[in-house]
Amino acid sequence: MQFLIFSIMKYKEIIIATFIIIVLSCVECLLFLYEAPSFLYLSAVYVFCLLKIGYIVIRCFRRIVRIAHLDIPYHRFLLFIAANVVLVVTSFSIDYFCIYKWNPDTFTGLEDTTNDLQRYFKLFYLSLLMFTNMGVANVIPVAIASEALVMFEAIVSFVTLIFILSDYVTLRESLSRLRKEQQEKSDKEHS
Repeated sequence: MQFLIFSIMKYKEIIIATFIIIVLSCVECLLFLYEAPSFLYLSAVYVFCLLKIGYIVIRCFRRIVRIAHLDIPYHRFLLFIAANVVLVVTSFSIDYFCIYKWNPDTFTGLEDTTNDLQRYFKLFYLSLLMFTNMGVANVIPVAIASEALVMFEAIVSFVTLIFILSDYVTLRESLSRLRKEQQEKSDKEHS
């Protein structure tokens, strides 16, 4: 029991972020159930998508700066990035699913699925492939509504994989030099 409490406290930020993303995604899906007008529903999906991604990216940058200052081991940093990748992929797969439910003609390649769970899995697969730039899935966006979401995910993927990961190493090195300079200055003052 103590281990569970410790784990929850240790990963509190990830749990809170996951909860926020899930709540926003549920609100997004509930709008569809209330049969909002098409333009309103589509706008809501985009707004919720941007809110979720904005939250994840801002939270990620802040956390990276804090991790770099604390000199946390690189494997813990990678776990943090992996959690963010899972959040982004899940968030976009829910967005794709909402767009598909709004208009099934927005994606091709889902015709052979028989239920919503299979459709969601294929859209999750698409999101994971898009985020990791691993290739093309069998599911293809064919409408502007779905293509715009795929472009959002490609941009978030680029920012996450290129800027955040490369900046972490640079940030950590610059903070290490700064600490070393401050230590040398402090040593000179005490001498």
